[in-house]
Amino acid sequence: MSLLKEGAEKYGKYGKAFRIKTPSRDMIVFSSREVLEELKNLPASVVNFRPAGDTMIRTEYNFHEGMVQDAYHVDLMRKNMTQKLSSLLPDVVSEVTDAFEKLTDVKNEWTNVNILDTSVGVVSRYFGIHRRVFGLPTCRNQEYLNHMIQFSITVMKRANVIDVLPWFLRWIVASFLLKKKDSQDIMVKHIGGLFETRQKTKTPHTSSTTTTSDAIQWILDAAPPGTPTLKLVQRLMLFNFASIHTSSMTLAHALYDLAANPEFQEPLCIEMEEVLRTEGGWTKQALTKMKKLDSFLRESSRMNGVNTVTVVRKVITSHTFIDGTYAPKGVWVCAPATTLHRSPELYENPEIFDGFRFYRMRQLEGNAHNYQMASTSLDYLSFGIGKYSCPGRFFAANELKIAVAYILCNYQLRLNGGVCGKKPPNVSSGFVCMPNPTEGIELKEREGREKSVLFPGHVTSCSL
Repeated sequence: MSLLKEGAEKYGKYGKAFRIKTPSRDMIVFSSREVLEELKNLPASVVNFRPAGDTMIRTEYNFHEGMVQDAYHVDLMRKNMTQKLSSLLPDVVSEVTDAFEKLTDVKNEWTNVNILDTSVGVVSRYFGIHRRVFGLPTCRNQEYLNHMIQFSITVMKRANVIDVLPWFLRWIVASFLLKKKDSQDIMVKHIGGLFETRQKTKTPHTSSTTTTSDAIQWILDAAPPGTPTLKLVQRLMLFNFASIHTSSMTLAHALYDLAANPEFQEPLCIEMEEVLRTEGGWTKQALTKMKKLDSFLRESSRMNGVNTVTVVRKVITSHTFIDGTYAPKGVWVCAPATTLHRSPELYENPEIFDGFRFYRMRQLEGNAHNYQMASTSLDYLSFGIGKYSCPGRFFAANELKIAVAYILCNYQLRLNGGVCGKKPPNVSSGFVCMPNPTEGIELKEREGREKSVLFPGHVTSCSL
């Protein structure tokens, strides 16, 4: 991270490319809009995310080799999870409510909550596929949830360890020290039988449009015939990892920002109640109309993007970019997202957290559909750009809205000790920006909690 920051300050702010070396690879970092536009449009035969993605999470050690390159799960996320969001909403609302109540013990006095641990627990539950896969009460099986969370956390730890090892030690460490098999055995125990049962009953014309519509069926429909059960389970584990790793940190960042900037809490809660009363409850349209909440989440992501570099590609064919930078085959290229997100050339007062920054920008003529949490652009790189942008971003953004809505409209939030304005410092790990894992925030039940349209039978009015 220090090398990235140093290079960005020396070269990036002038739009010049610079090169950094890590223990495992060389990376060329581009901040020029012209080059990023070129990078976005280059064919996969020249630059490609998927081999880089395989290496970043070391799929050959954590899952199986080539899992990201053979990325049929990407279309599953893009087509099924996003398109079926409406049918998943009741499950998400129910799981958010149940998970947060079980993970915390917040009453009518200020209580410290480890917000990162809580976010991980909530995200692991509300990630919509689990209830559809297992049903109640199996989807809340604590052994499964604990191992799923632990596996998702340790994937990146394993990748970081393997990255710094010489090639001849990697399989030894992966096999004997990282204990990948332990987590996978637990997952197979809970999930493997479901895959096998579906496979036995599947007919040549079975599809997810005519049978049970859940993640297991989506994977079975897309997987090559004869795929072993373990590899099917690993594909579902990749779903879990992709959701928990980024969404939980994004949620925790947003809650820290709400606690540090309490002036946004009441207007956000008022917007939620007004929209849901108008729309008659939780619908995709209702989520779309929560423009202030969407703006707040995007601003939190701008200031605290989980990935400090994005638009990561591996060069497949040596290429000279429009600015004259030569990228040889095998090198990686990327964009310094954190640096660009705090550039005064792109944002007014970029170091100041402004939760309604993008809400105001959307009020300008012609911008009604721009600057949304899940939108991608050269100015906002949290989800990448181009054909390799995050396929689950629309699903994730909407589920984050539900989680924040539940917490915000049931509880008041503040930093520990009632301090305002300065959130605990983020923690950098490689190219990841983590919310503070230890300090937490304080929560307190809102006075007069009563039934409302937000979470029927369980939610508050918005009076502060």
